[in-house]
Amino acid sequence: MITIFSIQHSSRLRYVLDFIFGDVFQTPYALVDSKSDALLCYDYALHKDMLCIQAHGLLFESAIKEQNVEITIWKTMPVFFSNAGSDIPFDMFSAVFYLVSRYEEYLPYSPDEFNRYPHRSSLAFQQGFLKIPLVDIWLLEFESLVKQKTGIVLARKKSYFLPTYDIDIAYSYKGKSLYRNLAGCFLDALRLKGKAVWLRWKVLAGKSKDPYDAYDFLESLHQEYHLEPIYFFLLSDGGKLDKNLNPDAVIMKSLVEKINGKYAIGIHPSIRSHESKIILQSELQRLQNPTRSRQHYIRFALPDTYRNLLEAGIKEDYSMGYGSINGFRASTAHSFFWYDLQQDEQSVLRVHPFAFMECNTRFEQKQQAQDALDEMNMYWSQVQWSGGGFITIWHNFSLGSALEWQGWSEVYQSFLEDNF
Repeated sequence: MITIFSIQHSSRLRYVLDFIFGDVFQTPYALVDSKSDALLCYDYALHKDMLCIQAHGLLFESAIKEQNVEITIWKTMPVFFSNAGSDIPFDMFSAVFYLVSRYEEYLPYSPDEFNRYPHRSSLAFQQGFLKIPLVDIWLLEFESLVKQKTGIVLARKKSYFLPTYDIDIAYSYKGKSLYRNLAGCFLDALRLKGKAVWLRWKVLAGKSKDPYDAYDFLESLHQEYHLEPIYFFLLSDGGKLDKNLNPDAVIMKSLVEKINGKYAIGIHPSIRSHESKIILQSELQRLQNPTRSRQHYIRFALPDTYRNLLEAGIKEDYSMGYGSINGFRASTAHSFFWYDLQQDEQSVLRVHPFAFMECNTRFEQKQQAQDALDEMNMYWSQVQWSGGGFITIWHNFSLGSALEWQGWSEVYQSFLEDNF
């Protein structure tokens, strides 16, 4: 057990310690009131006779306010809330809390076109560490120092890969109304896409596979590489950005039932659900009140979205990442409980951060399929080294036979072949 002396106990401090010694390491800890009983010290003053982290003060506050965040370098790593003279020359506990709690997202910002927190406003993007799990890298050095100073070996959890899929539009042609198919056919004809017109009618006649139907392909990959994926279904009433099939259609219900019989599933709350608890609840009921979710377009705002999800019965959320760039939004690859900063308390909602989404690579980062393979390999290599989970997001439409996504399913398969 790690015994820790702190001049003050607080819910923020306990949250950080729970994350470090529970989510990252599997080593129990205890807060003690006497330095003589402690192996580690957290104090405003330095104690050079023991491993000490000098407190910045953030963990003993309860308000939300602008923080003076100045980056310095320690052992090639960017750090902040710096001090001098100790083995760990910055308040690592406060810095971890700042990044994992998403403290900066509670401060004023100008939202992007989808009313989301923009990645360009984040400290990680501005200081160039968005693409590394900085918190986990800090904790590697912390692990080494604990062993050196106390002789205790912290038990680190094994890294893992978790594939997830967002089913925004289950099929390109199948399951759509006659009106939608006729309208789509007319638009394809206007754009001189004769092959698309012909394919649509072949699919509807049952003579060709729908280009978004990647489900058998994925099943073969999961079986071959022993994967346990999660599928997130968009089951809204539709809208400009919620172009899913009718959730009450037989073909849609059959797909959900088929996948749910083999793998974990979750809800993919629509853009509109972000602004209405009633809409959110209706979508959840269509999936018989699931406990997992990921926001469509990765649109969420703290604390409101997470409070609404908790109220609706969601226990695990997979939205912690950006819908505009790949990387580690919370600077960690480990899951963690969401800390409600406004209430200044830890919630029961477990957050699972993702690092890669293929749509970010193609549409936002303007890269090709091969770039996606390189990017996935880079993130997976980092997670294997520093620990945590590498969670990816793919869509069924990018893994089927759609011409505009040619080569992307091969990239995904290649990643699995090379690593598993």
